[in-house]
Amino acid sequence: MLYFCFRIDAESVIVQKMDLKLRTLLEIPSGGEVDDTRFEKLFDMLRPYCLQVATLECFMKAGCIDVFMRALDHVDFRVQAVGLRLIGHFASSRRGFDELRGRVDVDLLGRLRAVVQLQSADLEPLVVDSALKGLTALLQGADGSAQWHWLVGSSTTVPEAVLLHLQHPSNFVAASAVALLVEVATVAVRLASAGDAEAAAALRWLGSALQSMMSGSDAPTLLSDSTRNHVVVRLFDVVIACLPSTEGASFLRDTNLLPASISFLRHDVRTVRRRALDAISVACAQGRAALLAPESNGGPERASDDDTRACAAL
Repeated sequence: MLYFCFRIDAESVIVQKMDLKLRTLLEIPSGGEVDDTRFEKLFDMLRPYCLQVATLECFMKAGCIDVFMRALDHVDFRVQAVGLRLIGHFASSRRGFDELRGRVDVDLLGRLRAVVQLQSADLEPLVVDSALKGLTALLQGADGSAQWHWLVGSSTTVPEAVLLHLQHPSNFVAASAVALLVEVATVAVRLASAGDAEAAAALRWLGSALQSMMSGSDAPTLLSDSTRNHVVVRLFDVVIACLPSTEGASFLRDTNLLPASISFLRHDVRTVRRRALDAISVACAQGRAALLAPESNGGPERASDDDTRACAAL
């Protein structure tokens, strides 16, 4: 009995501490400019509570879901940004995901997804960046299959929106879009290898879209050369980010994105040439040189013999 009472008291203390930190997120000190690092520190304090089942239950008792909802409606976009990231981490576990999906009073996951889909110039880059980070965290749970099917499933709406964010003028937003694309692809590879038809279809669509973007066949006429080059550099970022994992390497093999990078070694823009070389160098350094050979199913552009010899000499 004594142990039971002590356990309840200990849990109450934990919940009270969590409640205090949650309320601190919503309170903006008056009098003077607030340091942006304050919000990153608050996120670092609150994030661990989302990652373990034991602390997750206490976090819910402390009213985290209500705070998430209030954070998204906050007047300060920095509070909104922290709320978006926390929602993604909270839902990365099946327990947290089911809790949010089961709520009928508020659709926090839907609001997280909507920020990425909105494509509004009025949105603060930090808010968009945080939404992309939140969705990436969402897919990084132990399983991720339920989260992936909710986010992607049989629809291309979200992947299309993420691809558009590769053009974002903020490097932070574009880099977070790269990370989310890689996560979508790697989880899809894992699901498809287990016989998931929706994941296999999503991989075919995403591979085709990336091939078209790299070759420029889908580039709108209003897309400036500088923006086009920016997107190509981000596509090489996708390639590099895919290389370390088995799932990512499998995705690259099926899409032939790495062989296409060889032809960009002759590009007239130095930034593009350098990033193409980075992709090839990383592939060789990580033992993925075999991916430089085009697969028989084609690709965005087969490397010429001269390009292949140039690559071999690197």
